[in-house]
Amino acid sequence: MDYDLWVRLAKMAPLVYTPGLWANFRLHDAGKSVIMDDRCYPEMMRVYQRERGNRFSLLSLRWFLRRTFYAWLPLRLRLRLRQFLNP
Repeated sequence: MDYDLWVRLAKMAPLVYTPGLWANFRLHDAGKSVIMDDRCYPEMMRVYQRERGNRFSLLSLRWFLRRTFYAWLPLRLRLRLRQFLNP
C-alpha cells in the first residue's frame, strides 16, 4: 500500500508536517483497508524489516496480536471493533 511509498520518499527528502486537512477516507465493508487487512500488515512488516526495524517493536507486537486474535473475527465484528477503538 502507501507505507512503502512514504518510507522511500522519506529517504529522499525530509517529510514536513503541514497543519490542515489534506485528505480523508472512510471505512466500509468493501474498502481495501477492511477487505485486505490480512494482506496489508505482512507487506508493511516486510518494508519495516527491510529498513532494519526492531523485531520487538510496538508495530511487531500489533501485527502478532492481529494475526493471532483479530483475523479470525467475522468482518462485521471487526468493523464494529475498529469503530469502537477509533472513534
